Amino acid sequence: MFNLIYSAPYAVTGTVFVAVFLLFASLGVLLVRRPAARMFSREQHWRAMTTLALQTCASFFALLLALAAITTVENHGDARNKVSAEASAIAVLIRAASELPQPTRGKLEQEIASYVRYVVNESWPQQRRGKTPTGAVEIISGIQQTIFSFEPRTPKDEIILASSITAFQGLVEARRERISATSETLPHLLTTVLTLGVLITIALSWLLPVQSRGVHWLLTGAITVTASLILFTIVALSYPFRGGVAISPSPYLVLLETRLPH
Repeated sequence: MFNLIYSAPYAVTGTVFVAVFLLFASLGVLLVRRPAARMFSREQHWRAMTTLALQTCASFFALLLALAAITTVENHGDARNKVSAEASAIAVLIRAASELPQPTRGKLEQEIASYVRYVVNESWPQQRRGKTPTGAVEIISGIQQTIFSFEPRTPKDEIILASSITAFQGLVEARRERISATSETLPHLLTTVLTLGVLITIALSWLLPVQSRGVHWLLTGAITVTASLILFTIVALSYPFRGGVAISPSPYLVLLETRLPH
């Protein structure tokens, strides 16, 4: 619904986003202010009723915005934790692989390096486009085959093999969690409801019982900027791997630079 938000820096898309709502608000004040005053002139308490309706709508809408914002921030933080968890699982597997004898150790380290490069160079660009990565199955299968093809000859080798298998299983689970985080976002229905809530709140502000048109524009503009900025923040953070505040693959880059063969 708001895919264009992620196509440019947030300073640009955020400004355009708020400007669109401000344009809607300004046109409403310009076109609706006088007709509304004439329409409600027969109602004895229309000013009080309008104010009450705006306050009630804004209160319910503010609660929904707050809940959506909290959920979005939590999802973003959870996705970041899943990325860190996978990087930690890879580090554990590297540590386990270092205990294996050659040539198994060298082969396993090369395969792990290939997987990390895939995540950085292929998986991450897909995630930044909002797509769920489906590759690296062959690389993961190769790592599994290398580990399970090792034949322990001593009790120590058996312990090392068991440790490597456990570390590999941890990587598979962490990888699954990281990939699932790519598609974790607010439901489109909720985004639609939030957008309608902003528009309805702005529309009710057109009926504010103020005498000065300048003051009316000022009040409507303040309501519009506040609501649209919160909506923009929620949408911008909805996809953890997209946009200007996207999660970085830096934990994997650290592994490539410090723990894996180049």
